[in-house]
Amino acid sequence: MEEKPGLLGDINAIRNNKKMKRIYFAKLLLILVLLVPETKGLPFHAENQQAVASGNVFSMGQYGPYPLAGIAVTLNHPNLGRSSPYYTNRQGYFFFQNVPPGNYNLEFWLNPNMPVIRNVQLVYNQYGQSNLGSWQIP
Repeated sequence: MEEKPGLLGDINAIRNNKKMKRIYFAKLLLILVLLVPETKGLPFHAENQQAVASGNVFSMGQYGPYPLAGIAVTLNHPNLGRSSPYYTNRQGYFFFQNVPPGNYNLEFWLNPNMPVIRNVQLVYNQYGQSNLGSWQIP
């Protein structure tokens, strides 16, 4: 009985051939790379590193602090401009990628017309990480 082409035929061919395994995994990797969404950020990149600056934001309630989820956060630099907004996750965390070191205004947009602004100095450690801190917003 002759084997028909299709999914089972492809799987059996891959099992029996190392070259086919490499091709299959290369195709799979390409598909995964194409499906990953592009991240937005400032129109410039930190030199020679995948730098990540992160922090979190919270507010105080009757029973103590609680994270602020879904808040738009931007970085604003006098010469480089304002970043695209990043939105805090359920734990109030936010992050920016590939932002050059320097002094920035960290802007929390609870109100679309008037952000809460904090001054931050972005300094990276040896691993390309910068902790922007934990911020209480009224």
